Amino acid sequence: MVLYDTILWFFIYSIYGWCYETIYCSIEAGEFVKRGFFYGPYLPIYGFGAIFVIILLHKQMSKPKQFLLSMVVTTALEYTASWLLEIIFHKTWWDYTNYNIQLNGRICLLGSLLFGFLGVVLINYIQPRVKHFTDRFSKSLKVKIAGSAILILLTDFVFSVIRAFR
Repeated sequence: MVLYDTILWFFIYSIYGWCYETIYCSIEAGEFVKRGFFYGPYLPIYGFGAIFVIILLHKQMSKPKQFLLSMVVTTALEYTASWLLEIIFHKTWWDYTNYNIQLNGRICLLGSLLFGFLGVVLINYIQPRVKHFTDRFSKSLKVKIAGSAILILLTDFVFSVIRAFR
């Protein structure tokens, strides 16, 4: 796995995560709900979760093992991200306290089960297609896209941090 490929996949999954959460939360609320900390249409927690799953799991593992490991990795990431965001910005970006089985409102069993399932789907069906798609780009194009994406994210991060501290 090459760094620029990993960066491209990170952004693809960050955008996918934003779309998923925005659609889900908007349907639930009955109106458009923009999700996330950033101005842009991406949720880096999904990008990190996907990359961790891609690095730690592989297709040769049994699907139950993929499910359990994906569930553990993504749940730990979600809990840690929630805790850090709250410590740093004194704000809660998600809250599962209304769910039956949850821990400090940061994680819930339903979400963990969903992310376990999505990890299996990611490893066996989605990532092979994403990899095939990004493999068609030249190295120089991948480097340019990855560099631009990092620049956009860092710029967005600065402005989002300024907004969060206001």
